[in-house]
Amino acid sequence: MSPTSLPPLSNNGTGEVFLVKSGSQSLTLTANNTYTGETIVSASTLYLNGSHTDGEHLILHKGAILKFNGPIEVAGTLQIDGFMGDAGRLVFAPGRKLTVSGMMANPSPPARSGSPKAATTS
Repeated sequence: MSPTSLPPLSNNGTGEVFLVKSGSQSLTLTANNTYTGETIVSASTLYLNGSHTDGEHLILHKGAILKFNGPIEVAGTLQIDGFMGDAGRLVFAPGRKLTVSGMMANPSPPARSGSPKAATTS
């Protein structure tokens, strides 16, 4: 284990559990998560290496990262704070999916002026 990460958790709880990831160390959840409370990533990185299927709200604060290798289903709100470079980030493993049955929100986008611009890829 490196000094920047906590030991992995393999018993992540069931029922009404709230998970708040804060501090500078990363945290890895290795089991299939069936808890029904909120997941809040305030700082650093939360790795979900199993599925996460019953959670209410998923909130990523500015600069926080959620990386997942299994499917994620969010029954409530998916909220990603910040804008562009300092925004919270979701990182998907190839072939994985995110399902949100509630709303998606970015509560603090900056004020914009002028007409919108289209993004292009090559």
